Amino acid sequence: AAANAFLDALAQRRRAAGLAATSLAWGLWSQMTRNLSDADQKRLARVGLVGPSAEEGMGLFDAALQSPTAALALVKLDFAELRSQAGAGTLPALLRALVPAGRRSAQSATANADGLLQRLAGASPGEREQILLETVQQAAAAVLGFASPDQLEPERALNEIGFDSLTAVELRNNLSTLTGLRLPVTLIFDHPTPAALASHLAAELGQDANQGHALLAELDSLAASFASLALDDPLHSQVVARLRSLLAQGQNESGAGVEREEFDVDSATDEEMFKLIDSEFGTA
Repeated sequence: AAANAFLDALAQRRRAAGLAATSLAWGLWSQMTRNLSDADQKRLARVGLVGPSAEEGMGLFDAALQSPTAALALVKLDFAELRSQAGAGTLPALLRALVPAGRRSAQSATANADGLLQRLAGASPGEREQILLETVQQAAAAVLGFASPDQLEPERALNEIGFDSLTAVELRNNLSTLTGLRLPVTLIFDHPTPAALASHLAAELGQDANQGHALLAELDSLAASFASLALDDPLHSQVVARLRSLLAQGQNESGAGVEREEFDVDSATDEEMFKLIDSEFGTA
């Protein structure tokens, strides 16, 4: 990563000085997929990566040499898949400028979380654990390309059945969408089995799912009432100020007392990501 960053910067510096330089970051080629497993190919398809043919790749190379931009990424993308991810709110930060997400993104993510909360509402503690275990197993099976979630044993470590640093992040992202929780990138390393992961999610979601669902219903009612309040109504500014105060209070409380180090993969630096991989897998 350091060498690539240096070459990108060198190319841009030479271009700025009127000299020749082009730095190209290559994406997947179709020839590369021949040695990949079916699960790996499905994972690439899920993130919208398509392997160009040799002819397409050479066409990209010729076009790049004519570009005024010094550093380019040459990739073939499935924009239908990217638009689907944008609508679901799961599009990676790096690609969001290519496929702007509409209002449906936040609504879809909220709907996913609400759907799980509705299933948990009214369930006994044992039933909640089972629902969350099935949720974890289904999400993990989808990431690894397993035919059935039953292939994931509740007490077997996820890294023993094929999870690595990349698939771990994908599972974390999927569970974040399903639960509405902000989960750490180290999630499956901190809670290595489906059963442990389900117990952690149960604790994070709270012991009383009914209370959380009732609160969401109250917020929906509040949103409807606020929408009916005219802008020139004297109460409008007071309501806005109160809402901002509640939001600030909630943000302060959610960030207080957090001692463990967490970071989001979208904002993590290369150094932080390599440190995570080294610490978890013992590699240098």
